[in-house]
Amino acid sequence: NASRYFRHLIKWPQSTTLRIIGPVCLVFQLWSFLFYAAYKTFITKHITTTTTGLNVLPLTSSAVALLLTLRTNQSLTRLQEARLAWGRLILHSRDLASLITTYLPPPYSTAACRHLALIGWSLKARLRPSEDDSDVLQTCLTPSESAYILSQRKHTVALLRSARVIVSSVPRLPPAPHEALLRQFHELNGCLGTCERLISSPSPPTYTRHTSRVLLSWLAFVPVSLALAGAGAAAVQATTLLVTYFLVGIDEIGVQLEQPFQLLPLNSLAGALMCDVRDEMEGVGGVP
Repeated sequence: NASRYFRHLIKWPQSTTLRIIGPVCLVFQLWSFLFYAAYKTFITKHITTTTTGLNVLPLTSSAVALLLTLRTNQSLTRLQEARLAWGRLILHSRDLASLITTYLPPPYSTAACRHLALIGWSLKARLRPSEDDSDVLQTCLTPSESAYILSQRKHTVALLRSARVIVSSVPRLPPAPHEALLRQFHELNGCLGTCERLISSPSPPTYTRHTSRVLLSWLAFVPVSLALAGAGAAAVQATTLLVTYFLVGIDEIGVQLEQPFQLLPLNSLAGALMCDVRDEMEGVGGVP
């Protein structure tokens, strides 16, 4: 719907990106004002106005564009990988719950599915250190089960291990279903490993620092080049402000995308995983 453009313009003052990069924009706005004032007061007496100043920016703009493009592409790749990992986690959890409720008797299937349904909430708490999963674990598990899970370093791995132990303790489980169950456990473990890799291996700090330094240095020369080209005070300040907002905003979006689990709706995803497991537990008895 094309109306989104007008809606976005109306809500521009409420932009979270604007609030974050606003101080940077103001600093370069002040720099453009001070440089232009100094240029008109002192420099014009000794330097003739020329267009050669504009040549500095095109020579380096391709490098700035390349750095920002690589940064944004890498961040988008991390976001896409995180989305796919959670999608596979929900899919394999649902398949595993279906196998458990089909081949395991109720005492075992109920216990295994209770652990399986909580993996999403524990993974959410692990990916967001400010959140805690102790309440949901203590509510859905028995005191002894929750105490064991909370005593482990990785609650998600402990939940998966407990569910695997419950499945392995079922007497006289046929080899084919047992192998299918273990295969689904392996897939779930891979999804957890992908999420842990994304959160523990961000982009190299050297690349982030170099991008910021190059970008800020390039922006500092924008008012210089405009003033040397003969632009007026209003044009210098307005152009500097807009260019700073555009480029620093792109860099800030790349920084935010680098932490995909802060952007994904993990609460909804964890709830969807739990509901799918619950549906498998409740629906097995109604299958004709």
